[in-house]
Amino acid sequence: MNLLICGFAAYVFQLAVTYKLPPNDKVFIIIQKNLKKTIFSVAIYITSLIGAFFYPLLSLILIILVAIVWVIPDRSIERLLDEE
Repeated sequence: MNLLICGFAAYVFQLAVTYKLPPNDKVFIIIQKNLKKTIFSVAIYITSLIGAFFYPLLSLILIILVAIVWVIPDRSIERLLDEE
């Protein structure tokens, strides 16, 4: 439940940061790329929370999957920043 709340807070934070940015801004593009990972994380956390009552091991595997997704660096962000 704690991870779900943190994921939802990260989603709201990313929306708040990009609210006033123009769509062609590099920060906006980077946050939009991470927004997809955040939505994926929240969806997996919801699935994991529900699944924990029926298959606790599957729930743990899903949480580890989200951690792996966030640990793997996103090279497209580095390429976007190096375009200048």
